[in-house]
Amino acid sequence: MQPATRSEEVANILCDEILGGQYRPGERLPSERELAARFSVNRGAVREALKKLQQLGIANITPGGVRVVPVEDATFGVLGPMLNLDDVPDPRLISQIFEILTLLISTSAENAITTASTEDVERLQDIVERMKAVRIEAGESERPLWRELALAFVEINQNLVLRLILNGIRMQFMARLYRPRLNIDIHSDSRTGILNDMTDAIEQRDSTRLGEAVRRYFTLIDESVQIALRQQSRDVANG
Repeated sequence: MQPATRSEEVANILCDEILGGQYRPGERLPSERELAARFSVNRGAVREALKKLQQLGIANITPGGVRVVPVEDATFGVLGPMLNLDDVPDPRLISQIFEILTLLISTSAENAITTASTEDVERLQDIVERMKAVRIEAGESERPLWRELALAFVEINQNLVLRLILNGIRMQFMARLYRPRLNIDIHSDSRTGILNDMTDAIEQRDSTRLGEAVRRYFTLIDESVQIALRQQSRDVANG
């Protein structure tokens, strides 16, 4: 990974300050001259930083200055910086992301299995079987396989928009969630039962059962993550 440029550093700091509430919605940011002096950069770097904030949707550049935009009106790209604000990600935000993932992937699964070819079904079965072989209790990760399965559903549906959305969630969310200090312990028996249901649903082309299995799995992951986040919060509080 290349080191951040000065304009990126400025943008990141201002982004954190805006999301952290240092500047209120509608409030005007300091002038280019003031920001250049504060960060010891030229005004060109400041201008580039402000453009990045505008691209994120948290600032609006006008002839009268740069004003802060409510985070509710921001773009999807602001999700990553929001997750990075604190040592421990906001549990409510994490649950909201899982809620969206659950809806998208379960719907995609239900649609895919109704139109899947024999080769598609075999591909889905193979992925799930490989997921079953992952030893969660030994610290192995099935995240790459879940991504493979979700993309398989999307490809069967030939839904480019959904794939782009999932790519965005992966880039903004997954790397930040699975930090080294976050110890996510998934109940093995519950996970195995869900994957077995998924296998049967795929074999029988049962869209309702498959969608329900996907929803149960993401509920299990969300619950496990919430437990891990609470533990991480305690660890941070205790130093």
